[in-house]
Amino acid sequence: MIEKDVERRLCALARRHGGVALKWTSPGTMGVPDRLVFLPGGRLYLVEVKRPGGRPRESQKAIHRRLGRLGWPVHVVDDADAFFASLPEPRIEGEKADEERGAADADDDAGMRQGGDPAGEDGAEAGDAEQDADAHGGDGRRKGRRR
Repeated sequence: MIEKDVERRLCALARRHGGVALKWTSPGTMGVPDRLVFLPGGRLYLVEVKRPGGRPRESQKAIHRRLGRLGWPVHVVDDADAFFASLPEPRIEGEKADEERGAADADDDAGMRQGGDPAGEDGAEAGDAEQDADAHGGDGRRKGRRR
């Protein structure tokens, strides 16, 4: 099993629990965690994904310490199933969870129909390009920059 397999499993389990695991990229800042895992009940987890037995690099450890001091611990995950098993409740159960999972699956399907892949080879979530374009003026360019 390689890191990509752990990351795919993390994304699948997030959806199964009614949430989403978004890829976090921060150009110019090395060491940020790989995924932001949003779960029902207002729960957010910063996750550094590693292959089984893998360890964070020094640049990653430095960012993890900094985020931890700000109150945002980073979870180093080399086993997605064990990570989800360790999470505290609440998990949404019953009909509401089914509805939320259905909505999340529909969003994923829509992204794939548009040519995206919710947990594709590049690890980007469906819709990241659109969100980036919206954040930078709608045309993919940063505001205030001349071309």
